[in-house]
Amino acid sequence: MYLSIKKNKKKLRKMKPLDNPEIFKDLKGRIFSWEKDCSLYRDGDRKEFVGYYCSDFSLYSECALFCYYGVYQMADTLCNFRRVNQNFYSADYILSGCAYFRMGKQCFIAEPGDVALLHPHNDTEILYPGTESTRSYGFCFNGTLCPEVFRSLGLEHVCCLTIRNRVEFEESCKRLLDSVKEYRSRDGRIISSGRLYEFLQRLSLEKHYPVEEEFPRQIHQYLQNHFQEDITLGRLSRMFQVSQPTLKQVFFRAYHQNPLQYLRSLRLEHAAKMLVKSDCSIKEIALSSGFSSPQYFCAVFSSWYRCSPGEYRKMRSRTLLPGSPSRFPDLKGKN
Repeated sequence: MYLSIKKNKKKLRKMKPLDNPEIFKDLKGRIFSWEKDCSLYRDGDRKEFVGYYCSDFSLYSECALFCYYGVYQMADTLCNFRRVNQNFYSADYILSGCAYFRMGKQCFIAEPGDVALLHPHNDTEILYPGTESTRSYGFCFNGTLCPEVFRSLGLEHVCCLTIRNRVEFEESCKRLLDSVKEYRSRDGRIISSGRLYEFLQRLSLEKHYPVEEEFPRQIHQYLQNHFQEDITLGRLSRMFQVSQPTLKQVFFRAYHQNPLQYLRSLRLEHAAKMLVKSDCSIKEIALSSGFSSPQYFCAVFSSWYRCSPGEYRKMRSRTLLPGSPSRFPDLKGKN
């Protein structure tokens, strides 16, 4: 979930989930490649304007990070690629049209300006629907340093992001594609490794661009709208495609508390209002406010308001009696 930025204007653009993921179930395809427990199937075809592929991985023995496949292509009819137990990383940059992607149970649509990143150890699929002409760049890469590079650049949980400067990024794609064709020479392979790192670094910069401004607001708004649900840091991390430490750090910098502290305050505020304005039981209020159990709710509430939920209800009810002076000021929670 990241931003698409225009000059002097910020516009939020979220990753678009696929409405009907069942579309992938009916697509079988024929096997066209198999290597190291990874089977690749294809149904339909597309036109390759430029494409380079090196099947001899021994050439890359001295490279801990390498791109062995690059293509600039167009699909104007239905075409599907299925990878069973994908054992490499891949990136697809959509120039026009759209493509549907599946990585494990996650399904989404990539539109012009989007980059889809598919990670190893997943069953994946790429579907060009054929409803319009889709042009894209596609790359496959691997190497012993890949996992560490993805972690250091903050890309390990990213599957789709939107590019701000499409002209510059397309040039980056062209440079990486041109470097793949030089795989026969040692110098060419080393240059290609450097171009791949530059490509991934650019993706990392695109990903982290909105962190300082819009990103914490997205988390803040989500918590306000979903505080009654079962929310954990792990769930937020997966949803917003960042690591848990980064998520906590960014949110704290903007709101001076971590996401779970803010979530607790939302739940307590909601529960306090219900205690005064409704006749619901303590158990009903606890569960409807997002607490896992009445016992946990009572413990947290007592610590925060310095009285039990039942006592709070009695005190607040007295202050609301017609003609009765308010003898009990608002109870402030602990900081």
